[in-house]
Amino acid sequence: MNLKVENTDGVAGLCLDPHDLLISKYIARREKDIAFNAEVVRSGMVSKEKLLELLQITPVSEAVKARICLHIEADFRAGGSNSIP
Repeated sequence: MNLKVENTDGVAGLCLDPHDLLISKYIARREKDIAFNAEVVRSGMVSKEKLLELLQITPVSEAVKARICLHIEADFRAGGSNSIP
């Protein structure tokens, strides 16, 4: 969703679902993305099931999907047990 209000001089903000944001960061896989994703998972803001569902419809190769799936599983094993359903 785009958020545009008059007092931003025409600049629109993007309001992303956290699951969408994390999938994009799992794809980019920069050092800062790795830390960000781990913290979001640890905070309980995302669901592992929803991430895995979204991953299946993400237009990337099967090899990339497999890699991301492993990273999602690892992040949840490392501390995401309190994540939202």
